[in-house]
Amino acid sequence: MKTVSIDLYTPYLEVIRTSFPNAKIVIDRFHIVKLLNETINSVRIKAMNIVKNSRPSDYRKLKKQWKLLLKNAEDLNFTDTYYVRQFGEEISEQRIVDFLLNISPDLLVTYTLMNELKYAISTHNIELFDEILKSTRKITLPRRARRTIRTLQKFLPYIHNSLTYTVSNGPTEGINNKIKLIKRTGFGYANFFNLRARILVQFKLKYKPSNLAPSTYEAMAS
Repeated sequence: MKTVSIDLYTPYLEVIRTSFPNAKIVIDRFHIVKLLNETINSVRIKAMNIVKNSRPSDYRKLKKQWKLLLKNAEDLNFTDTYYVRQFGEEISEQRIVDFLLNISPDLLVTYTLMNELKYAISTHNIELFDEILKSTRKITLPRRARRTIRTLQKFLPYIHNSLTYTVSNGPTEGINNKIKLIKRTGFGYANFFNLRARILVQFKLKYKPSNLAPSTYEAMAS
């Protein structure tokens, strides 16, 4: 066992370190980004509830336009506009997000920090990721954001591996989702062997031994 990809769950980490002491542990990047987005969303909901009675218009904007806050900041469209009912005008994605962030200082600092971390992940930049974490010592963060930072620091050596190696749980989770779909569309199977046969036919699974070491982003770039 050369590498193991897991999510941000401490019991998994302890089992892997005990059972496979020489394996490189990689935190699945999907779960890191998921944590960052959940943090933004949690702070958004808190900001939304704070203004619910005093500023109902801002409440509705925060409630309806949440998806844009989870979109990577660099992917926001700042040129094209479209009509948004909550704003009553043609407006760009970037302007919507700017407005939402101005509603709450906590949301602004959380959004900015989480997007900086997401950018470091997308560019596989370990040094930048570490610098961002260190910078949080000097700033005041909402409780949820601070808890997320502590989680990232706890798993930091393994997050470094996730920014180095291309290993991911994506293919495995994709197979698991397809198996769940087979079970659902089959309306139940009489026994496990029928289900197993259906899965093998569907995927045409074959054992392919491999001695290849896990690939790195550096190797892919060269």
